[in-house]
Order: sequence, then C-alpha cells, then structure tokens
Amino acid sequence: QGGHITRINLRTGERRYLSPEAREGEARHRYNWNSPFFVSPHDPSVIYHAGNYVFKLSQRGARWQRISPDLTTRDPQKMETVGSNAETHCTVVSLAESPVEKGVLWAGSDDGLIHVSRNDGGEWANVTPPEVGGRYICRLVASAHVKGRAYAGVDGHRSDDMDPCILATDDYGKTWRDITADL
Repeated sequence: QGGHITRINLRTGERRYLSPEAREGEARHRYNWNSPFFVSPHDPSVIYHAGNYVFKLSQRGARWQRISPDLTTRDPQKMETVGSNAETHCTVVSLAESPVEKGVLWAGSDDGLIHVSRNDGGEWANVTPPEVGGRYICRLVASAHVKGRAYAGVDGHRSDDMDPCILATDDYGKTWRDITADL
C-alpha cells in the first residue's frame, strides 16, 4: 500500500525495503493506495513499480532507477492531499509489460492518461484516446499473443459515470477501438 514493497528472505527472515524514494531536494514521489508492481516476465531479477513515475528495480530490488517522467496530469488541484495514500491523486495505477516483447511497457493513471514505452522506459508516448475522457485507467493488459496489442479498462464511477468502457489497440496505442460490446 502507498508504494511500500519489501523483499523477505524466507530462510533468515531478513527484510529489505525496496520502494524508491525521492532524492534530497526532489519533490516526494506520489504513490497510490494500490501502487502497481510486477516481476518482469522476461527477467525474474527485474521488478517494475510505479507512483507518478515508473521505476525499474534490478538485482531483485537492490538497485532502482526512474525510467519515466511524471506520467500524470500533475493537476495541483487534485494531487496535493492530506492523510494516507488513499487520498493521493495523479498517480500511475496500472502497469504492464508485454509478455511477447521485452521492454514494451504500458502505464495508466488515475487521472486518465495512457502511456507506452517501446524501449524499456527510454521514451514514453502519451497514447490516450479521447474516449477515456479523464477517467481512471483501472487496468492495462498487454496481449500475450500479438505484439503491439493492449487492452485498457476505463472506470468512471468516481465521477458518477457507470458506463463500462473497454478499449483495445493493435498498434501500440496509435489507434484504439471500443470493444465494450454488451457489458
């Protein structure tokens, strides 16, 4: 929760805190209550993790590097919060790597942006289609079968929009189509 992840040595019980923290003089990282992280399907010693930035943790979390700019709207009216990380806004809430293409990363934010990197975080493209309309990107899934294909779940219930919205792309987000059908 709130970006906190820990590695535990089950043999010795030793715990190591892995979450990236801002360096001295930098603004704090914003983490969502349910910050996304996963082990790369291409390299089990690599973990990807996100707050308002995407981080790549290597050597099973012993080293980390920020591999993206802030991938949110950075709306000052929304991102400054008081309390727990449950109230933090302008954060990446969905993160995925293509299982068929190493280094193709997808990131979706709680303030309605979708980004893709085709070179392991070296460059990011905002590929948000207009259908998103600023709504929460609740899920991004990279296809396990087709390069360039991904699916996005868009959730508007926080703004009283109860209509389902599922989008798909076959060209790394250049174009999207609505596949909601009769949900």
